[in-house]
Parts: sequence; structure tokens; C-alpha cells
Amino acid sequence: MKMMENCTLKYDVGSQIGDYTLLAHCGKGAYGMVFLAENSVTHQKVALKIIHTFSQNFERELKGLQQYQQICRGTNLLQIYHVGKGEDFFYYTMDAADSIGEKEYIPKTLANILQKHGKLQVEEIRAMIESIFDCLKILHSKGVMHRDIKPENILYVDGLAVLGDIGLITDHGQTTLAGTPGFIPPEVLAGIRDYETKDDFYAFGKVLYCALTGLPVTQYPSFPASGTLTGAGEIIKLYTRLCAGEKFELSLKSGKHRLKWYIFGVAALLLLVAGIFYLIPESPEVTADIPEQTSPEIPAYQPSQAMLDLLPELRGHYQQLESQMYSAMFEASINISDQEIVEAERYLAQHPEDPLCGYPQAWITSRKMEQAKADFDRQHQNDPVWCYFRNQQDIAFFSASLKGNTLPRYPVAEAQSKLRDLYRRQGELEAAILKKYQK
Repeated sequence: MKMMENCTLKYDVGSQIGDYTLLAHCGKGAYGMVFLAENSVTHQKVALKIIHTFSQNFERELKGLQQYQQICRGTNLLQIYHVGKGEDFFYYTMDAADSIGEKEYIPKTLANILQKHGKLQVEEIRAMIESIFDCLKILHSKGVMHRDIKPENILYVDGLAVLGDIGLITDHGQTTLAGTPGFIPPEVLAGIRDYETKDDFYAFGKVLYCALTGLPVTQYPSFPASGTLTGAGEIIKLYTRLCAGEKFELSLKSGKHRLKWYIFGVAALLLLVAGIFYLIPESPEVTADIPEQTSPEIPAYQPSQAMLDLLPELRGHYQQLESQMYSAMFEASINISDQEIVEAERYLAQHPEDPLCGYPQAWITSRKMEQAKADFDRQHQNDPVWCYFRNQQDIAFFSASLKGNTLPRYPVAEAQSKLRDLYRRQGELEAAILKKYQK
């Protein structure tokens, strides 16, 4: 990673690489840096990605690029235009995303749209579904998978949604773990099985959830406490089925597509449902992020140096417990009786507004997993490490709420009150942890 950073640090806005002048920094891809660039001969604006040849994964990116080049020509996929080589790096150019910046170039990615506007409208989501399904159909028909579908990797080129960051694209024979937690099925993340074609659809289901609700993937399957989801029932059912992997036929009212999918069996359904309701996120970072709107009277939690020194060890302990929690949730979900199905069908018939109406098995599974999670929390309520990291997640959420980056957006006074309690609680948990673990 350091080598890649050293290479890319040689280049900045205004630098020249081959026939291309770097105009703006776009972001960081799977294995390299991306810039907006202009061809000095044709004046075509493109996205240019730099990959250091000493990075341990550059061969994977190069192989994926070669496979992708053979597929993308003459399709609606993101187009690759030129591949070049420098002294210790190679680069390639591709379609540049539209810009959502008024004065500066800001790539029009789904992630940037959600950050700016909160969420997409239903019709915008329908258009995205149609376009991304087209992309996946082409990739999968050629025997390759994307493996890193998330809001940051959905770009808009000439108004059309396409899949970006092709660095993790691979064929079915190369299925080492890659991608982004939250968009990977939990059994893949846990090493139970390799990544498969169907998992691209799982990831896109999670993307649809983020686009519709404006919530981060870590909040799945919660809905905003405020706002409206009018007309979104079909999309909610779609992303539920994408993540559950049911066999179904999709017909969007936009009328242009009618797709039939034959995906998983029942065993895979039960495994994947674990990922629908509680994903395995990266452990939360412990920071003292003080929002601008936070009152000075709120004493923000600041971890001591002794606590910071312990964090690597504590994070490992927390991750072990988290893994146990997901195992307990999965075990709770695999035994569903006929009587439970009957009772669920009766309940859902009386509540047609429920997003899982028509899917009694998924409805039962969700509730069993929620109960298993609540039971696990109760069993570990006296473990200060478990409570510390769970508390940190709440701090991050309410801090983001004060910045206007979450749905629901809590009133400032309420969010400040929550933060005040959370900061105080975090200090108490640190004291308990240091007493127990400090040597």
C-alpha cells in the first residue's frame, strides 16, 4: 500500500501522464487512485486510474482489466479506452462520471448523490435498477462477476447508471474474498463458501435499500422514522428477494424489462437471510468526533492513551463476540415449524402493509434473528468491551444525525441529549475496561 501511495503522490492535478493531463482527483478505487483527465490531442475527458506495479494486487487488477476489455466493447458497460505503462505503474482510461458539483468536478456516483440529497426518488431507483441489471446480465453471461457493488461504485455516465471500479472483476474460477463488508453475504465473509455470481445481486439489493431509505447499510432492514416511502412497495420486495435469493419473476412497471431469475435453493436462502437483517460490519473506530452543532456543554468522550493502547486487543475480543452473535442468529433461524408458517401467514394477511407480506418464512426468520440478537446483548450486558463498541456505534450515528447525514434526522436537542448520555456511558465503560484489562 505504501508503494502505491508513493507512486500516486508523484502525480497530482496538473501532472501529465502520456497524452493525458490530470484535471481533478476523483477518488480511490480497489487498488489505485482515480483522476479526471483530458487527452491533450483529442480533448476527450476521461477517468484515469493509476495502479502501482509493485502493489501485491496489481496482477489481479490487470487480469480483471483484460477480461473486462473483451466484454465491454459495444455494450452499455463502462468503456475502457486506453491502457498505458509508466516506470513503476500502469494506468488505464475509461468513461468519466457526470459531475454533480456546481463549480468543481464531483463525480456523480450514487454515494455522492445520497450524501447530497439523502435518497433517490422511486422513479430514479427504477431507472437505476434497469440499467444495473443490464450491466450484470452482460457480465454474468460472459462468466465474470463484479464483486464490489456498492453506492461508491455505481456511476452515472451521460445520465445512465453503470458499474464502476472494475478492479475486483474476476471469473468464476478466481473467488478469493474481496469486496466491502455489509455488501457481502455473511457466509462468504465468514469463509463458509466462496463468492458466487448470485452474490452480486445480494450486494445490489443492499444498494437499493440505501438508495430508497437514505440510511447506511448498517441500518438494514430499518426504515426511516420520518419521511415517506409511497410507491416503494415493489422496490422493498425486490431488494428483500435479492438478498434472500428466492426464485422469482420481476416485472417493473416502467415496462422495458421482464426478467426471470432462478437463483438459490432453500439452504442458501437461510444463509443469506442472515445477511439481510444483520450484516457483519467493520469494527467501529473509536474517535471523538464533535459535530459543529453540538453544544459546548456536551463533554465529548476522549479515549485516554491507555485506552488507545488497548484498542487493538479489545477490538479482537469484540469481533470474536460479534461472530458468536451472528452464529446464534443463524442457528435461531434454521428451524421453522409448519405452525409458525401458518401463524405468520395469518398475521401478514391482516397486515398487507408489511414489506414482507407474502413472504412468511422471511418474516419468521427476521423475528427469530432479532430475538437471538436481543438475547445475546442481554447475555453480554456486563461485558464492558462488548458494550463499549456497541455504544460507539450509537455515538457515530447520533453525531452523523447532528450533521444532517442520517435518516431519521433527530431534532438537535434530542440528538445532543442522546450524545451526552452516550459520552458519559463511554467514559464509564472505559474505566471498567481499564480496571479489568490494564496491566
